Amino acid sequence: MVDNIYIMRRSVAPRATRKVAREAARSAAPATELRSLGRRASGSNVRRLPVPNPKHSVGTKEFPYRVHLPKRARMRAILEGVRQLSKSMSAREAVRKKARRLLLIRTLHKHTKHCALIHRDVLSLYQRFGMDKTGVSNICKSPVS
Repeated sequence: MVDNIYIMRRSVAPRATRKVAREAARSAAPATELRSLGRRASGSNVRRLPVPNPKHSVGTKEFPYRVHLPKRARMRAILEGVRQLSKSMSAREAVRKKARRLLLIRTLHKHTKHCALIHRDVLSLYQRFGMDKTGVSNICKSPVS
């Protein structure tokens, strides 16, 4: 019981006592409680999301993709980005690359109101180019406001 007091009030306990208290809490707590203490369970395989490459974008310099823009402007930015990218590869590959980037951005915005807008943009991109959208599921956690 005394160990828990030292964990909660770190500034009061001496340094050696804090270390002993941490080790005791770590050995006594099951793996699920370790996460609540801010530590990973041993052997857990945590995968981080890739960071979007800042050199790549969804739109172009003339038509940047911004979530706060109306749908028509967002779609124009996406289509201009696809057109610009299709100069160096096939149109289908360019559409896939833009869709993958949008899906990554949508995943990073999962808990914001922008997630649903980005999801709809991805679906309309797939529909416009006649691609199969069976693997695209809605992961958004907050409703559109």
